[in-house]
Amino acid sequence: MKFKLDIKGADTAIRQLEGLKKEADLMTVRALNKGLSKAATLSNREIRGQVNLKLNYVKERMTLIKANPDRLAAEIKTPRRGTLMTRYPHRVLKRGVKVRVKKGGAKLIRGGFVTTLKAGNRRVEAIAVAQPKQGGRWPRYKTGNRKINVRYAPSISQVYQNVKGNVGEQVDPYISDQMQKEINRYLRQSRGRR
Repeated sequence: MKFKLDIKGADTAIRQLEGLKKEADLMTVRALNKGLSKAATLSNREIRGQVNLKLNYVKERMTLIKANPDRLAAEIKTPRRGTLMTRYPHRVLKRGVKVRVKKGGAKLIRGGFVTTLKAGNRRVEAIAVAQPKQGGRWPRYKTGNRKINVRYAPSISQVYQNVKGNVGEQVDPYISDQMQKEINRYLRQSRGRR
């Protein structure tokens, strides 16, 4: 990540910051972590702008890895596993289940139905489609079930990949501004100590 710093008396600032690796690292950590917080908010908003998920659902699935003096990088991680279609607004019809995954449109899953599946020690609702026998045998699916095919929507990670560039363009200047504020604050404090 590039930082463009515009501070008054840049020559003086550079001389004062030389040899202050510990302080410079702490300033960078604070700037990166503020940028991470902003990136998480923007990412959540952008993801929900593309798909019909709830704010808390997306927020709970975003893992924020903060920067620290030993690791000068901040990161957002999202799950790669597909999202159950029951997380989206859906309606059961005679012909199947109508699901609104993307903004502005609905998709009909013909022959679909809502069922309850065991997920660890709890039960979750899922949209599935019954499959006929093929050659006298039930087809096997990733779920391990031989008789139904559970339907998934794109994972939060897939949607995040679509919005990541746009979020980065907005957050980069914000991090630069935060770094500028950290440097100016340090310079004010160091002048006060004299």
